[in-house]
Amino acid sequence: MIKALRLIYGWVNKLIELICILILLFLVVITTQQVVMRFIFNRPASWAEELSIILLIWFGYLGIIIGLRDGKHISISLMVNKFPEKAKKIVDILGRLLIAWFGLLMFQQGLQVVKLDAINNMPATGIPASYVSFVLVITGLLILIETVLKIFIPTTDILRK
Repeated sequence: MIKALRLIYGWVNKLIELICILILLFLVVITTQQVVMRFIFNRPASWAEELSIILLIWFGYLGIIIGLRDGKHISISLMVNKFPEKAKKIVDILGRLLIAWFGLLMFQQGLQVVKLDAINNMPATGIPASYVSFVLVITGLLILIETVLKIFIPTTDILRK
């Protein structure tokens, strides 16, 4: 069971990283194209800015998962560092439970936003607005999974054994 979990966990993380790399690549291409079209041909593409914003939203939210996985999120540890080891572990678990709760809320509320956005399309590209807001659902679910895994099985155990 743990072996399968490690395999799935690794693949999901690689997929998120690959998606983020592809998003950055597309952002560079779209932005370069937009600059060339605007300043050389004086004919900017109407869809480029909107698509760039959509990609930046996805990149930002997927980056949350990478930051959480790598422990790069913001934390204030001034007081906690002075606690005994047992208290540090309790505070760590409580913090992770709060993050998991946030992920659950983000997932639930993201589903509501996707439902509301299902009737709208983005004006320049015609992309359904629910495609943009679906990243909330994905991020919320992955935050929840990541934190639950870190509570019950430390990430290093999942990746290294």
